[in-house]
Parts: sequence; C-alpha cells; structure tokens
Amino acid sequence: MNNPLRSLRRVPVAGVLAEREMGGFLFISALVGVGVGVGAAALVFLLDTFDRLLEPVFGPLFDPETHGWFHPMRAAVFASIPVGLLLAWWVARRFAPEVGGDGGPQGVESLTVHGGGIGGRGVP
Repeated sequence: MNNPLRSLRRVPVAGVLAEREMGGFLFISALVGVGVGVGAAALVFLLDTFDRLLEPVFGPLFDPETHGWFHPMRAAVFASIPVGLLLAWWVARRFAPEVGGDGGPQGVESLTVHGGGIGGRGVP
C-alpha cells in the first residue's frame, strides 16, 4: 500500500507542507499575516473615522480662504508635534529608562550582564 504522504512529498510546494514542523510554522505565519492585515485595515478605518469627525473642527483652520495664510491655531497644531515628541521622550526617560536607545546595545547588555533577564517594565 502506498503512503499518501510519500507521494505528496514529491510535489515541491506540498512537500514542505507535509512536514509537521514546517507546516506548523507556515500555519502560524499565515495567522500572523492575517492578523497584521486585519490590524492594518482597522488602523485605516480608525484614521478615516477620526478624519471625518475632526474635519469640521480643524478643516477651516487649513483653508486659506477662511482665515488667511496665517492663523494662531494653525501654528498651535503644528507646534503640538514637537511638544508631543518631547513629552514622550520625558515619559520614557522618567518612568522606563530601560527602553532608551535603539535596542541593540541594551539587548547585548541584558545577555551579558544580566544573564538574559529583561526588566518587567520593559516587556509587555
């Protein structure tokens, strides 16, 4: 009697799926891909929703025919970006100093100095 998996392994693409370990990894990869796609669609939906909700409030600020080329609120909207970046930097530095940097040197330090342990506040 022929083993169906043996004949299936001869097909290049199906042969990869016939292996147990590889099939599991491919299934998990497919789940992650679907999750990322759903998350991206949700992000686009939320951005569009907030755009529609806030357009009556902020839309006239950016219309030169309504307020001219300069309006103080327009400057405040653009100034909020660096203020938000500074606030995020301060919060990270004050309450979670282990998240500073690009992560490479901190990972090496965690492996060599702390035996691979990462602080509980830095890991969700």
